[in-house]
Amino acid sequence: MTKAAFVRARRQHRLPALAVRSGVSFRWCLEQRAILRADATATSSDLSFVEFNPRLPESCSELHCFAFCVHRHRMTKTTFRIGCAGWSLPRSAAASFPEIGSHLERYSAVFSAAEINSSFYRSHRLETYARWASAVPTSFRFSVKLPKEITHTLRLKACARPLRKFVSEIAGLGSRLGCVLIQLPPSFAFQRAVVRQFLTLLRRHFDGDAVLEPRHITWFDPHVEAIFREFNVSQVASDPAVCAAAARPSVGSSVTYFRLHGSPRMYYSNYDERYLRVVAAALKRNDVKSQQAWCIFDNTAHGFATTNALRLMMLLRGP
Repeated sequence: MTKAAFVRARRQHRLPALAVRSGVSFRWCLEQRAILRADATATSSDLSFVEFNPRLPESCSELHCFAFCVHRHRMTKTTFRIGCAGWSLPRSAAASFPEIGSHLERYSAVFSAAEINSSFYRSHRLETYARWASAVPTSFRFSVKLPKEITHTLRLKACARPLRKFVSEIAGLGSRLGCVLIQLPPSFAFQRAVVRQFLTLLRRHFDGDAVLEPRHITWFDPHVEAIFREFNVSQVASDPAVCAAAARPSVGSSVTYFRLHGSPRMYYSNYDERYLRVVAAALKRNDVKSQQAWCIFDNTAHGFATTNALRLMMLLRGP
């Protein structure tokens, strides 16, 4: 089929709106097959899907199905990103990581994500972020915590200058930047005008994925969820949770983000097998809703974050 024939077919048969909005084209059909075959991180399901479509469709009906199904396959497939706050490696888990390399290099050989918390306390130079990015595989992603100057001192008000500075610094991560984490203080009650003004500012300077962890009961309301959807921001599912709704992630967002601090004692407590199985099931339930499903363990004080993350990865690989 020629490109001209493809254009005629699309006009006559009207490709599904979802595919059209994503720019499905004759070249796109070819590129998707080539990209999947060359992708070093492609899973067995990716490859089997490609082999199931070994030739470019010849008829209009085949073209219609091929373009839409490949698009849907790529858009609904979830990437699980499991990791810890930071990348320290406790002795109890050392055998699970390579012996050679820096802590970050060894950590990223096993985990697919890490949360940078130090950015909350102090700024890092663009070159520092770039060095971290160069130490990890291309498929690895960092989430970066917004500075406390913005969230706790200024409380999201009059923060354009520090926000621009932060965004310019994290640009050093390049394609390894996964999302920005916005954690609010427990005393920060929801204020519609302040939140809308801040999220407008955020989207003016940053168009990537962003997740927000509110910790005051007033945030867990359908009206707040609507604002999150408007600005494409996902609510973090946290533990311990201030209420039941705080333990659930946003529904239908592109990112699912679980942030587990340790319970009952924050930063110290270990998670048992039963709880980890609950988390694994929750991540899998979001499989058709989110492109990225994160779970970050923040119970780092005694090294349990690493062992919990390793176990969760095993559970997600299982049946």
